[in-house]
Amino acid sequence: MWRLNRSLNFFAAQLGYLTLSVVLTGLGFFVEQVPFAIAYIPLAIATCLGRRTQTFWLISGHFFWVAVISGWGLHQLGYNPVLIIPAVLGPLMFMSLGMTWMGIGLSSGFLCLIPFFPANPLLVSGAVFPSFGLWGIATLLLIVIGVEALRVPLARLCILVSVLIAGQIPSVLAWNEQPQNVGQTKQYVEIDISSHKAITRSGHWAQITTLIEDGSTVIFGENVFDHTDMSMIVQK
Repeated sequence: MWRLNRSLNFFAAQLGYLTLSVVLTGLGFFVEQVPFAIAYIPLAIATCLGRRTQTFWLISGHFFWVAVISGWGLHQLGYNPVLIIPAVLGPLMFMSLGMTWMGIGLSSGFLCLIPFFPANPLLVSGAVFPSFGLWGIATLLLIVIGVEALRVPLARLCILVSVLIAGQIPSVLAWNEQPQNVGQTKQYVEIDISSHKAITRSGHWAQITTLIEDGSTVIFGENVFDHTDMSMIVQK
């Protein structure tokens, strides 16, 4: 009975880590009033704990929403749900195991080699080091790798908190220097890209970036339109 209770407690604890990660990631990704960085708290917790079992479930919870969105996109394109489930769960488990074994920092660096991968944990560098661009990504990558090399969880936590605070200082100073009567944020605008042609997708995207202002976000409908509807894909 004692062993059974211990096993149940262990299972409940891992389920708690998974649930916490799913909830925090969902809030950060989909709730407008919640800061984007909240979605990456599970990865920060995993980095501080340094325990592989908890790290696996925290990472799985974080990428759960990536699997859901990918599955929904495949379903919208007409794929069989029976095939979609293993197609999204397989990469989810593989990625979670890989990041648990290699470490979040090192594996995130390797994920940078995958073109157009929208869920790289290094995306949070925009919130940790605002306006630093690629230097911010590289700095965060090196810091995470260094923190994971430490053996004391408290030291990991202190360094991550210090980095977060230090990264916000330039933005706070720049914000205080701005005039108080700043106009309202621009609404969404549509850009006609039907006349832009390119041999590769990266070339097409490079052309699109010349049409938008710095700091803007481009929203594509790749998971909305059928991949055979070329006219919709070109004009999305």
